[in-house]
Amino acid sequence: MRPLGVLVVDDDDDTRTAYAALLGRTPGFTVVGEAVNGSDGVVAHAQTRPDVTLMDLNMPVMSGTEAITAIRRVDPTACVVVLTTFDAHRSVITALRAGAAGYLLKDTPPADVVAGLRDAADGGMPLSARVRQALVASVVGDGTTPPPTSGVSLTPRQHELVGWLGRGMSNVEIGRHMHLSEGSVKQYLSQIGTRLDANNRTQILVRAVQLGLVDPHTL
Repeated sequence: MRPLGVLVVDDDDDTRTAYAALLGRTPGFTVVGEAVNGSDGVVAHAQTRPDVTLMDLNMPVMSGTEAITAIRRVDPTACVVVLTTFDAHRSVITALRAGAAGYLLKDTPPADVVAGLRDAADGGMPLSARVRQALVASVVGDGTTPPPTSGVSLTPRQHELVGWLGRGMSNVEIGRHMHLSEGSVKQYLSQIGTRLDANNRTQILVRAVQLGLVDPHTL
């Protein structure tokens, strides 16, 4: 199997070098490029077309969130995983709305970062525990039950799939539970995204919680 090509974007030289070295010696990965800020990251992404990009948020010239937006404007299928020291609710939601496929904190153990990149490349949605809590808090707001769906309807199978998505399952895992191929799961997600006006798995989950399709307290 072809190794996953990874682009590492971080303005801190020591951090960027450390993660590039980690991934460079990890079987199944190859580092296709490094960038020192969001603007360089956008250029490097266009040049290297990585399978997954590891992106810091707080960088000069162009922030990670702005870079994610720019990358996904050109390549809507781009897989970008945030790795940052910031876990404020606002930064989490802003990055996920920009199209980040996952959001990990820099205190995440290296082995879990590697697993998160694999998960994201496989269609998963890696989120650090504190990030998941921030996501739920931001969606729920004052802690009340989300309003019921309004003008949005899903088929029973689509609703089931959203439920598995809320449990953090990858496309492969969802397929096993629903007896579907990975390709069929992707088709379902595309259909659900259209109905919920969401562009990726994370946005689908956020919208599903907002619409009361998923109980946020089960996340």
